[in-house]
Amino acid sequence: MIIVPDGPTGRLSDAWRFCVGTGRFELALRRDYQDSLALVQSDIGFRYIRGHGLLCDGVRYSFTYVDQVIDAYRKLGAVVDETPPWHEDARLLGHGHE
Repeated sequence: MIIVPDGPTGRLSDAWRFCVGTGRFELALRRDYQDSLALVQSDIGFRYIRGHGLLCDGVRYSFTYVDQVIDAYRKLGAVVDETPPWHEDARLLGHGHE
């Protein structure tokens, strides 16, 4: 059984401001997506963007497209972390994969 409290149970941290999730990578090639992301950035000031599909069929393995998207993210002030996520997750979990 799930119990939902009637009122607040504590203070909500602002961790959600740190990173936003996105859909598939090829969405970031669209101007309307970039405009929406810029609006979110101006409202909450996120630092990281997490998504998937960097080398999916929609991008067709075009590094020109990859460069365009990464440049757009950097223009927004987002950090483009080039560390593979599995590397960071393993380190945080103490698996010792360096």
